[in-house]
Amino acid sequence: MPYFALTPITQITTEDIEEVIIDRDFKTAKTFNNCATPLRGIFEVAFKHNIISENPMNKIKNRKVQVETPDPFTRKEMETLLNWLDQSLEAEDRFYRWYFELAFWTGCRPSEMIALRESDIDWFNGTFKVSKSRVRGLEKKVTKTHTSREVYLNERSSLALKSLIQFKKDQGYTSDYLMLCPQTKEPFFNEKPPRERLVAAMKACQVRHRPAYNARHTYATMLLMDGVNPMFVADQLGHSLQMLIKRYTKWLHGDKNKQEIAKLTVERTV
Repeated sequence: MPYFALTPITQITTEDIEEVIIDRDFKTAKTFNNCATPLRGIFEVAFKHNIISENPMNKIKNRKVQVETPDPFTRKEMETLLNWLDQSLEAEDRFYRWYFELAFWTGCRPSEMIALRESDIDWFNGTFKVSKSRVRGLEKKVTKTHTSREVYLNERSSLALKSLIQFKKDQGYTSDYLMLCPQTKEPFFNEKPPRERLVAAMKACQVRHRPAYNARHTYATMLLMDGVNPMFVADQLGHSLQMLIKRYTKWLHGDKNKQEIAKLTVERTV
């Protein structure tokens, strides 16, 4: 937008776009693709309606993105971080202790977490519905994958939900949103406030730094390591089974990997 907002679409050339790419200096392939893909789509619509004779993005290809292996917290790390949050956060900041209890034990994306409403919870059936997300202060009626899902509650996530609802009552909040920023008393603009609390916990506990998003990976790998059916895990995360297997192959066999490497050690010792 800053580059092309005032330029007629018929005058934008491939060379113009290449100059913008150089000036923009994208730091990662993913960020570049996130901009190039919708831009390509805009020109494609213009081409379809005969506004332009050629899509100037046709010669500019998306960059290859290296898919990183999930880097979850271990159970011990998770419990250490939650204990620190429980003991260190005071007054209204205690909200974040229960925020991460829910994050670790449901695997919801941050954008889904801050869009949750009390009306999404089905206490009778022990589930809650994930069908929305909040990105930069705007609520979207879809999740990242455009797939609505029912997340099953367990003992830990049920306790987190009840504690978050009680926190709302104690603070006098009347909004249906489950997550209201303690500092602004409004729905979260983004996930930065909770992320900062987890970063503080990692520093204090000397836990290796990882993105707060990795609470989601932690839940997924805990389920798989405990031998839960991968189809159920995929459904709970909002993944296809193929995507789950691709991302979490390392954890699909639970502790069997350790058992196999132990055999090798034994054989060498003998």
